[in-house]
Amino acid sequence: MTVELRTPGLSIEQAPVYTLSKLLNHKFGSEWIDYENETISLEMGMALTPLLRDKIDMLRILHSIPGIFYDDFMFFMHTVDVINNHVADFEHMPSPNSLEIAWAIHSVAQIVEGQFDFGIKVAVTQILKKEGFSEAPVPLAYACFEDKLVEGQDRQDILDKEEAVRTYIEHMEKGE
Repeated sequence: MTVELRTPGLSIEQAPVYTLSKLLNHKFGSEWIDYENETISLEMGMALTPLLRDKIDMLRILHSIPGIFYDDFMFFMHTVDVINNHVADFEHMPSPNSLEIAWAIHSVAQIVEGQFDFGIKVAVTQILKKEGFSEAPVPLAYACFEDKLVEGQDRQDILDKEEAVRTYIEHMEKGE
């Protein structure tokens, strides 16, 4: 018997991780986290691309250790990369921007909740300062020290940054 595996379309690969999480839970139940990627690939009838494999591995860890995104700086940084459709590269430190961080926070919050660790808040605060934020829009406000951001933004700049975050999240939800 020959098993033909199709390559996943962009829709599944670019889908938000919370959608992929729901799909895996629906198809396999909560015990999918114990399945090997090869089993998931065969059962879904598709070859897993490196990005899809990274997303599944990241979800497996999130479901197994729910607070890790909020507590572990390295996991946080690599998860931000993967959620933003970048294949994980563990030989380099990811350097996400505020929009990518906002999308990752929004996405993970749909799967597990938590409070951000001091180290993650320091890192996110530094990124936001570098990008000129004096107020952090939701969901970035949950992951930084707002009193440590830069001063001097006018109201329009704050509103523009809020709109940029909202628009990025909307586009990513659509898989764009």
